Amino acid sequence: MEFPKCPHCKNGVLIPFSSGKAFSEGTYPITYDIWTCTNDECQYHIYCRGTKAIYAKGEEE
Repeated sequence: MEFPKCPHCKNGVLIPFSSGKAFSEGTYPITYDIWTCTNDECQYHIYCRGTKAIYAKGEEE
């Protein structure tokens, strides 16, 4: 499987994770709801909260 390049640092790739709370938006199941950059210095990540995608860089909530 080929993963997308990180749009923030351009060095790492985004890898998928699942919180175990997979859900469906319409007819398409969303299996991976968290994507994070493999570059430790970057910390860029994308996650889903309900139907909204949240983009963040190294921020704790």
